[in-house]
Amino acid sequence: ISRVAPHYAATRYSMNLDIFWTRLQKVVAADANFYSVIQGAQMQVDFLVALIWYTLTFTLTWVIALPCTGEAENLFLLIAVAGPLLAYAWYRVALQNYRAFANLLCASVDLFRTDLLKVLRVPLPANAEQERLIWETIEQRLVFGEHSNIVLQTS
Repeated sequence: ISRVAPHYAATRYSMNLDIFWTRLQKVVAADANFYSVIQGAQMQVDFLVALIWYTLTFTLTWVIALPCTGEAENLFLLIAVAGPLLAYAWYRVALQNYRAFANLLCASVDLFRTDLLKVLRVPLPANAEQERLIWETIEQRLVFGEHSNIVLQTS
């Protein structure tokens, strides 16, 4: 799921989202409503991932500690069975939330990529192929320091 948005940006626009996300995120942040939706989705995913790890840590700690006490066999069985099941349930919910977050990232590429070009002072492309070439050229210049010529807009 983590590769959905980068794959989408690369196949649609030849845009390397791993490189451009930080810059695009600044442009997306200008739209407070959309940005808050993305941030909310990311917080939900982060919360659920933390919940998975806390559940697994709690389960493992008590599955090791309870037999050492020699008591609470029922509690041991409850934690040993319910802990992994609960962690798996959190995992499934996290996957659904991560899919929604990935879809929001794809939407942000669609909606804000031309605004990023404006911020970079690159003229908007006339067609899809020209846009692909622009993103590839900017990437080559940023990542590899190639001396490709990028026409910049004045004013």
